[in-house]
Amino acid sequence: MCGIAGILSRDPALAHAVLPQMVAAQTHRGPDDCGVLYDTLGEYHVAFGFRRLAILDLTPTGHQPMVHPVTGDVLIFNGEIYNFRRLRKELEALGETFTSTGDTEVLLRALVKWGKAALSRLEGMFALAFFERKNGRILLARDPVGMKPLYIAETANVVLFASEVRAILASGLVPKKLLPAGVASLLAFGAVQEPATLFRGIRLLESGTWQEFNPAGHGAAWLAQPPKSYWDYPTTHPAISVPQAVADVRETLSAAVRDHLESDVPVGVFLSSGLDSTLIAALGAKYSPLLRIAPETRFDSILAPNAGLPEVMPEASFPARVLVMPREVGFQAFEVFVNERRSQFTQSTVDDKALVNFHVQAVGGIAGKAFKGSFTAAEQQDRGKRKPAKMKAAPHEVKAFRYQISIGRGRIRNHAGNLLPKFLRDDFVGV
Repeated sequence: MCGIAGILSRDPALAHAVLPQMVAAQTHRGPDDCGVLYDTLGEYHVAFGFRRLAILDLTPTGHQPMVHPVTGDVLIFNGEIYNFRRLRKELEALGETFTSTGDTEVLLRALVKWGKAALSRLEGMFALAFFERKNGRILLARDPVGMKPLYIAETANVVLFASEVRAILASGLVPKKLLPAGVASLLAFGAVQEPATLFRGIRLLESGTWQEFNPAGHGAAWLAQPPKSYWDYPTTHPAISVPQAVADVRETLSAAVRDHLESDVPVGVFLSSGLDSTLIAALGAKYSPLLRIAPETRFDSILAPNAGLPEVMPEASFPARVLVMPREVGFQAFEVFVNERRSQFTQSTVDDKALVNFHVQAVGGIAGKAFKGSFTAAEQQDRGKRKPAKMKAAPHEVKAFRYQISIGRGRIRNHAGNLLPKFLRDDFVGV
């Protein structure tokens, strides 16, 4: 988990003043390193900032923003590219040389070599900003299922982007005004649905899409191209036999877990005793003898520590014993986050596990939707609202959403107070 931030402006003083505020607002996303870069495109100015949580290549060669030594192109990215070793071999066969051992340089050189076509080659979770110097454009992109967030705000003369809404608000260039449709979405679905956010003027780049920004010229603002999709669901094979389906699932799941264990730091696994997390724990133990386990903590035992409830769900202990995996994360590690981390939510969710899983680097089967954990509070919120852009809402969801809008601002205000970030509750009267 890292944090990216950027500003595209015609005012260099503004870029230099705003970027540090945006980066500082995301310090909790990356305690290991910080980097900024200021550049120009004629009369236009580009500012990139980064906060790093080092997982791969812990040396300074993994520092971001990362600049290509020949083209001068610049990359900042949050996430992990699981197939980076295979991509690296492809690029080396094409004559590329590398100075680092992580996935950032592989992604940078892939974008320089293949352009936007590189996005469809990636297997991983990511949100990136790429400054292509020769063509004078900025590329923003998100992974296919939206595991990594990327928020964008456009004003008359400035484009802002960041991994968190709070970073954009920290710029002081976007007013803190709630979006009624975003609040209605929160009430209807439990999390705000992309591309909306809780705030007017701030949107979430949709999953599996990219968007380019180009200087408009003649003193005008940056020109934004409409977001375009680079990914769609794989084709299905309904005629496949059951034995072949079983074999395919085993092969795919095994490969995914193996790739997700790629790390230069210790890795753990969330274990709730459910089918998905138990399978992942078993495969993880097979491929990584050093894997550590974190049996899922009972959230109610954290909120009511004197109620005599067990801190860990008992059913999670059995597979842990069978797999002979040492437990290293427990009640004390989670408890300290509950009250402190509530204030770091700028995209609300009704999922309490977003608090429990804050800042835990792990492989997990959370909700059966992902093979990789490493969710921060902000990413847990995004997990609740992930829906590929081309998926249509079911009729009852549409009706529910329309109903939440029709109940009126007064009732939304009455029911949403507890779901809003704490620092927003006083402002909610202005909806």
